Amino acid sequence: LNVLDRTHSPAGYNIGYNMGGTAGASIDHLHLHVIPRYPREIGIADLVAGSRVLIEDPRVTRDRLKEAAVGLGMT
Repeated sequence: LNVLDRTHSPAGYNIGYNMGGTAGASIDHLHLHVIPRYPREIGIADLVAGSRVLIEDPRVTRDRLKEAAVGLGMT
């Protein structure tokens, strides 16, 4: 979470594990979701109403996370 704090400065996190098909897994495995949360972020009603959502290119996110991990001495 230190890396995400440095790169994205969230106000908090939702953290959850999913396991099994009912939880959304397409193969039998356990996986973890870490979702940064922000004040005044839009909710599902805003999305349905057509509010604009900015999405960062996953390659940019990867590079930002790698750089922050190096800066924290994690590599």
